[in-house]
Amino acid sequence: MKERVGRGSFGTVYRALWEGREVAVKELHPWVRQDAGRLDALRQEVDLLRSLDHERVVRVLAYDGENGRVVMEFVRGKTFRALLDDPGSRLSALLASLQDVAQGLMFLHSRRLVHKDVKPENIFVSESGGAKLGDFGFAQRTGGLGGWLRRLAGRQRIQGTVAYMAPEILKGGSPSGKSDAFSLGVVIYEAAALRRPFRSSSEQISKVEGGAEVSRGAGEVVRKILKHDPEPPSRARPGVPREIDAVALGLLAKDPSERLEVTHAFMALRTAVAKIQARRSEA
Repeated sequence: MKERVGRGSFGTVYRALWEGREVAVKELHPWVRQDAGRLDALRQEVDLLRSLDHERVVRVLAYDGENGRVVMEFVRGKTFRALLDDPGSRLSALLASLQDVAQGLMFLHSRRLVHKDVKPENIFVSESGGAKLGDFGFAQRTGGLGGWLRRLAGRQRIQGTVAYMAPEILKGGSPSGKSDAFSLGVVIYEAAALRRPFRSSSEQISKVEGGAEVSRGAGEVVRKILKHDPEPPSRARPGVPREIDAVALGLLAKDPSERLEVTHAFMALRTAVAKIQARRSEA
């Protein structure tokens, strides 16, 4: 292990050397390692994820069950959260990164996989500018739930980060490509408006996985996700292309059957980036 680079709901991530290459190693939290059912589920999941190879998805390389570690591709760069927090980040660059994320989600969904934790902290932007979707601690197959997924669902814990969760997930529904689309919509909205569409008065993001404490603002965020229709991002940030207004609100539809597909987001992001770049070159 070289250095700690992050911490999530399932474990702490370190930069390390593995078989002569630089990698990211997720060391599972003790409560995860002590849960035999969850470990078995994770092992099967890693076996599945190791077969995936796409330029917009962080590679999962190996699983060390004895020590509770998952070895993954290391992306040298920044998280999308760091870019959102950087006042120097351009809207076109942020949207271009999210176009990459949409492409990664399209690939996962084509393999009948749901990421289930799409948020800025799980988007990794390399030094060359390309973005990858990572942290598959919650990735699950769509369709019929197998025994290993039932063991996860049986814990009766809501997984992920509340502010990015789809209404149907908050109501106890099953994850799907449409719930990933909603989460992507929250991130697109945040990149465009520089604030999340569903916020508590304290602005505190709340996690509710693994026994973590839920902040008092979580209930307010949940109520807004279930009942509140946000205004277009351009109201908060003039100059946002109308395509982004339309796709962000379309992805945030409460009813999954009325929600836009990730494919629509990919096309809208591509159009918006081209418009912003053309506008800049004409200025």
